[in-house]
Amino acid sequence: MAEKNRVHDFVAMLMKKCAKAGSEWNKVDCHFHTSGSHDSTANINDMIEKLVHNGYSLAVVTDHNHLLKYDSARKVANSMGLVLLPGAEIYAKVPAIQNDTRKITESYFHLLLIFDPDVPKLISRFENLITGNKPQLLTERNRKSFVVDLLSSITFKNFAKRVHDSHGLIIPAHLHTDPRHPEKSRSIDDIFTDKLFLDWVVSCNFDALEVVDTKTANYFDGNHSETGNLKISCIRSSDAHKTEEIGRRTTWLKMESISYAGIRLAL
Repeated sequence: MAEKNRVHDFVAMLMKKCAKAGSEWNKVDCHFHTSGSHDSTANINDMIEKLVHNGYSLAVVTDHNHLLKYDSARKVANSMGLVLLPGAEIYAKVPAIQNDTRKITESYFHLLLIFDPDVPKLISRFENLITGNKPQLLTERNRKSFVVDLLSSITFKNFAKRVHDSHGLIIPAHLHTDPRHPEKSRSIDDIFTDKLFLDWVVSCNFDALEVVDTKTANYFDGNHSETGNLKISCIRSSDAHKTEEIGRRTTWLKMESISYAGIRLAL
């Protein structure tokens, strides 16, 4: 596995250093849901059709703590000219700094994982990654709660490394959803004063940050002391749970190929 990862990374490095004359801007959505999520009844074929209708080139299906039965959906997407990547939005238990007391407390937030569909054993890679070979953690009941404990069972840094070793990308979801209550939210929201999160941005080597408001992205351009002058790519996604929500937030990426490798390099 380590040898394969080195080859994969070497090829990616070569692609990144090649001339980008063939790169084009593409409309992408890295976060949408289907009936595979407990809070959505959306049909995957209807979502694909709406994405195509709205001019998307690439999309990532990210059901909660769950990988869609990907192969059939991929065939439908390919037939309509859309590149569909497999992913999931997982619930993680993490430490967070409480606004009022400034003490570290237990919190929960969501992480987007995006996987290379052309590396074998997609389902087992995902399940082993988040359960540590304990499939009982993936029951229907637990799909609605956290599936990764980054407080006691594994550090955030080590989990992020495991995602990358599994040919995946890791992106904290919908930052700044509700800055008033970061300890109760689904994301790390008080990010401009939360040293824990800013340290994670560096140590975990996140592939990007998903933001709700473009103003949040401006703080990660490398020129803002509030975020320690950090520079990291930011994306916006629909987080759609029904067809009419497709397109409410969008990212444009300049990619040489519309693929997992293309999005990995573009970020």
